[in-house]
Amino acid sequence: MGLASDAERAEFERLCKEYPELLAARRRFEDKLEGYASENAEPPPPEVKAKVLEAIGVGGGVGREDFEGDVAFELCVGRAVDLAHAAGAEGGEDAVVG
Repeated sequence: MGLASDAERAEFERLCKEYPELLAARRRFEDKLEGYASENAEPPPPEVKAKVLEAIGVGGGVGREDFEGDVAFELCVGRAVDLAHAAGAEGGEDAVVG
């Protein structure tokens, strides 16, 4: 969550490799944090959603078919950013799926 220095993060990563129980506790914490973020996610205001969809070319843009506004994803905040581990350190276990 941006509270640890680079040296502190590196030390934590080293300790997680050395102590499986620390790694297990970390994963439980991350799972609870992700669950909390998902349960408390709020959709953006409609005007923000419309701007994002327009920016990525969905929703009646030039050269697109009219899909009657149906979109296959929902915009929301689903997870806290910058957890204690470095990006990719777990080999993709924290993939973002939208």
